[in-house]
Amino acid sequence: MKPGNTIAAISTPYGKSALGVIRVSGENVLKIIDIFFNRNLKPRQATNTFIMDDTGQIIDDVIAIYYESPHSYTGEDMLEIQCHGNPIILDTVLSILCDKFAAHSKPGEFTERAFMNNKIDLTQVEAIADIINATNVNAAKSALLSLQGNFSNKINLLIDDLLGLRAAIEAAINFPEDDSPDATTSFVSNKIKKLLEDISHIISSVDNGIKINQKPIITIVGKPNVGKSSLANILLGEQNSIVSDQPGTTRDAIKHDLVLDKSHISIIDTAGIRSTENKIESAGISMTQKVISGSTHTLYLVDDAIGFNEEDSNIIKNNNIESFWIVSNKIDLSPNKQPSVTQQKHKRIRVS
Repeated sequence: MKPGNTIAAISTPYGKSALGVIRVSGENVLKIIDIFFNRNLKPRQATNTFIMDDTGQIIDDVIAIYYESPHSYTGEDMLEIQCHGNPIILDTVLSILCDKFAAHSKPGEFTERAFMNNKIDLTQVEAIADIINATNVNAAKSALLSLQGNFSNKINLLIDDLLGLRAAIEAAINFPEDDSPDATTSFVSNKIKKLLEDISHIISSVDNGIKINQKPIITIVGKPNVGKSSLANILLGEQNSIVSDQPGTTRDAIKHDLVLDKSHISIIDTAGIRSTENKIESAGISMTQKVISGSTHTLYLVDDAIGFNEEDSNIIKNNNIESFWIVSNKIDLSPNKQPSVTQQKHKRIRVS
């Protein structure tokens, strides 16, 4: 039997877990249910059953849910199989399904079918990707509003207003005797002004949405031996960067991911910036300059006993660092008695 238009895929991330989900969509779903479950499944009802191979041997104890067309995510007949989350079990089940009855899904093909079957529009397709890749709760909430049709409704209202304006203009041209030119001009002018305001508001909301969805990248920058790697390790809670009192220890831009206040961020520990004849260290400094340009914010470290001097100012100027905080490190070795946090144009923080 050929797979026809039927696709199947493991929908949960690879690895061992309590549950693993396989989804199937297409014309062979009912045949798969009949052959591998040997029982009828009521639509949209979770059923605890066994899934068997084509010889009748039980593979796993699963929860199976059948979604009857068109009341499914893709608009086609769909089957969701909740197995135990062992990759061996999941791969075995997917293998027997794709042997004769289905084809392996391409990335995003379930959502593509949902779009082709008019279950969702393009803005909702993008919203699904945004929800999956959201790096913080606000980004997930924003994407969910778009998935529910919030953004699409705004666009559709804009289109309706534009069509209404076009109809009014055409009516004024075709039937000039029915209205006064001044009244028509005033009406059209007000409508155009309102449309431009609405379009500007939508563009602004899109720009804000893009910023919300971007994963913050925090770059730790400074001269050699000011404690950049020590700060990275403290923030991570583990020793990921080598720490030494010898200047120039860090030669690469080392990227770390962590969750901070319910948000996923990246921290990049960089090579200290200074003039050097060492080719490897110079390459590390060039890499630092490259990652600075792509970062969201910079933590600029200085030795508290030395302070922020003209050399630091030149480093910030020469590398076009605009959004930064100055972090004065090693305050336990410094006689300064300044406040730990100073709210200025560029916040200053003193740490040990």
